[in-house]
Amino acid sequence: MFTDDDIEQLKGRKICFNCVGEDFLKDQISNQGSLGTCSYCGGNAKCYSIEELSKLMETAFDQHYRRTLDLSFPLKFVFQG
Repeated sequence: MFTDDDIEQLKGRKICFNCVGEDFLKDQISNQGSLGTCSYCGGNAKCYSIEELSKLMETAFDQHYRRTLDLSFPLKFVFQG
């Protein structure tokens, strides 16, 4: 389990466009990121904070996916006739 301090430290980490494999995110960071030191490769390049990246990903999920049936209960109850 993460502590509040762990979460704050993670939010402050930076990731550069070179460490991102997904083309859209890579381009977004390359074009709109701030120059900084990447927390993962140590390179000096355009970066997003992990907090910025997570907000961007949350927006993408909200726009392109919808929540489906909550399957936290046993399926046998769904299929009983």
